[in-house]
Amino acid sequence: MALTLISILTLVSTAVIAAPLPQDDPNVDPSCIMNFRSVAGETCDSIGQRFDMTGADILAANTFLDCTNIWEGTPICVPSIPSAPSCASTYIVTHEGETCDSISSQFDVSSSELFAANSFLNCEDIWLNTNICIPSQGPSVPAVPAVPAVPAVPAVPAVPAVPAVPAVPAVPAIPAGCVSIYTVNSQGETCDSIAAQFEVSSSDIFAYNDFLNCEDIWVYTEICIPPAAPTDGPTDSPSATISIAPAPVPTCANNYVVQSTGETCDSIGTQFGVSGPEILASNTFLDCQDI
Repeated sequence: MALTLISILTLVSTAVIAAPLPQDDPNVDPSCIMNFRSVAGETCDSIGQRFDMTGADILAANTFLDCTNIWEGTPICVPSIPSAPSCASTYIVTHEGETCDSISSQFDVSSSELFAANSFLNCEDIWLNTNICIPSQGPSVPAVPAVPAVPAVPAVPAVPAVPAVPAVPAVPAIPAGCVSIYTVNSQGETCDSIAAQFEVSSSDIFAYNDFLNCEDIWVYTEICIPPAAPTDGPTDSPSATISIAPAPVPTCANNYVVQSTGETCDSIGTQFGVSGPEILASNTFLDCQDI
């Protein structure tokens, strides 16, 4: 019985020792920073994490591995990756026929980017259970900000026209021979009442204003006041006689009676070949726009 137990133990130990360890792929000659032997339960990803790299990096340096079933004591090359791409994630091939194109389309990267991160691949013949590094997408190029529109130059406001200076109305001249003009300001005035105010005779008032009806003078009628007649009185020389020439009465070529509403100094002057101001100068009582 003892011999039998010893024989069984010898056979088991011989079988373990005789089991060959996997050999490195002779076609891959990576630069290894170190070699170590795996422990039970390790995978490419767990080994990669230990050395701050991806499972795909471990597989690229040890292509003989089955990343999900690594034998205990397997010699592992830890590669030197001076410019290893940054992996956003890893992907394990799960069925036959996958290619770089089909895998890259799943993760929205290009097949060239996928191959650059997994240069050990044959993109048209990827083995089942191969650990694939899915590269990080580079930062998106920020959109160029739109150039702000140049604000329109506001229109220069038009300079307002300078209003024309209204013409100064001509001051009607006092007709020759009149010392002043009196405007009737109340109903009932007559040649006599006006003459009494200015110490002249009513006949002089009428002589200088022969258009008047002396007993019915309209309000606002302008009256020519003639000079007062000289009075007799003592003088320094009895023989001296004061002679005052009478003021000339405005000369009228004709008398015209307004025939219709709306006539003006201008329209009447046109009929007789004279100007409106000349009509007013000889008839200063008029309101030329409301005769």
